Amino acid sequence: MKLGNIFSDAQISALKSIATAPTDAEKYTSHVSEKAWEMLYDMAAGLGQKLSQKFWQTLDANIQTSQEVMVCMKGKKEVRIEPVMRQVCYAKHLGQMLKSGYSIAWVGKGATMVTWDNWKRIYSTLTAPLCSQAYDTPMSDAEYRRIKTARRKEQEFYDLARPIRSKKAGRCRISFEEANAQRIKSEKLMFECRVEARARKILEAL
Repeated sequence: MKLGNIFSDAQISALKSIATAPTDAEKYTSHVSEKAWEMLYDMAAGLGQKLSQKFWQTLDANIQTSQEVMVCMKGKKEVRIEPVMRQVCYAKHLGQMLKSGYSIAWVGKGATMVTWDNWKRIYSTLTAPLCSQAYDTPMSDAEYRRIKTARRKEQEFYDLARPIRSKKAGRCRISFEEANAQRIKSEKLMFECRVEARARKILEAL
């Protein structure tokens, strides 16, 4: 049976336009993945909710600002968007929401449903120390060789420069000694000049 036998041309055209029209998620988000769109639409449909234009705009703005958010839904109307906080108190708060019957999706670069099946892993991720979440990438053999070669060349440079620095320091010490001897000689001459001047004054007085 063909569609033309059931619907009029106008009805078929209307059905096609509805089928090909972009969803609100497509129109109002640019930082949310398709996987997240599907997950959130399915979650809302399961609760009998309809996600509004404002919801998608708010979600996109929050992800752009916070990178990761938790979308929490309950019943036919309640929906909230919370920025993800990697803290024990927030993980406990999320656990209480699960107990209260909320459907929760962790949305970021990807999307994950938060359920009791994966709760231990989610809790561990949220409460792990920040330093353990940002390990340095292992050093490659090529990088290690470059660093080792640079250190060896640096040591060779210092070994070659040490005698030169010692000679310069020796010259500085000689110059200082010569200057000191010159100063002593000048002071001695000045003292002798003063003695001679006083002697002349004494002789003139006599």
